Amino acid sequence: MSGCFANRTDRTVWRGGWREIGGYRKYYRSRWEANYARYLEYLRERGEVVSWAHEPTTFWFEGIKRGVTNYLPDFHVTYPGERGEEYHEVKGWMDAKSATKIKRMAKYHPNVKLVVVDKKIYTALEREFSKILQGWELAGDAQPKSPLPDSATPSAKPKTTRKIPKKKLKELEESLEEGSCPISKEEHGEENFEREFEKDSEKETGPKTKEKNPKPPTKRRSRKKKDDEKE
Repeated sequence: MSGCFANRTDRTVWRGGWREIGGYRKYYRSRWEANYARYLEYLRERGEVVSWAHEPTTFWFEGIKRGVTNYLPDFHVTYPGERGEEYHEVKGWMDAKSATKIKRMAKYHPNVKLVVVDKKIYTALEREFSKILQGWELAGDAQPKSPLPDSATPSAKPKTTRKIPKKKLKELEESLEEGSCPISKEEHGEENFEREFEKDSEKETGPKTKEKNPKPPTKRRSRKKKDDEKE
């Protein structure tokens, strides 16, 4: 997915997850990170950025053995000319741990230029680019329960209310990768289709057993009543 002009309806809507941006599929920890990556790709296509990479370098703090011992900035950005290389950190809020990382980064790696993209900067970017960059994710977008890979586009799903056994579910997932469904009502018929799921369910959970009728509770006569009967 590139940073070109596009229709707003084609959007990635989940938050922390895998995205393909700039021809590379990577895991972005938030929609802010993903959107900033789209912005950098847009700059790269325009020639304003030579290259960018997501989380390529970890900086270690020499001599620190407890607490914050290293720092992994979000982006490495290379600009043309004298501006050179920078590291960008997208930070919507600053907690104590993040503040410590940034302070130690300045102390132990003073020659590395770090740019913090805070809420104010990000909001300005979103206001300008959210309507023109493909895939820009907005707050309130729904998150899909289980996004499928791009190659998996099943044509039809079996209509059944039964819980699919783990073995059969694994077969379905493998078949989706190959682009075919191993089980269908059209191929096996309605009755055989339901019977297959019943057999696999019995293999995992065991055959269904009928519950025995519990014995009715026996009434105990009190000792006083027994004595009265003897008299």
